[in-house]
Amino acid sequence: MIIHRVNVDGESGHHSQKWMSHDKQKQGDSRYNLYPDLLWVAFRETMRNGLTGCKIIGFTDMKIESNKSSCLYRARPYFGGNIWYDFAYVEFVEHDVNGNNSQKIYPSLILGFM
Repeated sequence: MIIHRVNVDGESGHHSQKWMSHDKQKQGDSRYNLYPDLLWVAFRETMRNGLTGCKIIGFTDMKIESNKSSCLYRARPYFGGNIWYDFAYVEFVEHDVNGNNSQKIYPSLILGFM
């Protein structure tokens, strides 16, 4: 994906995307549009870091392997006739009003891998 312009709101703008496989088939097909919240984060972070015009390489699948097992996560706008966005438990560090840190784990929707 290339972020061409971020609007003054910092949450929208203009982008283009190129798929690694079957790009010509996917271009212009709304089933392959990126998840809106993923675009919102990309626009916000490029504006925060002054990176307008940057190229972001992303992936729709991620496979994690260990010597005992493996797990495949998908974040696909269109796969097998449907959308497919997996969930994963994500660990966050939260700060309370007293300045104490605590670690919390929440189920989170995976929108993509960048």
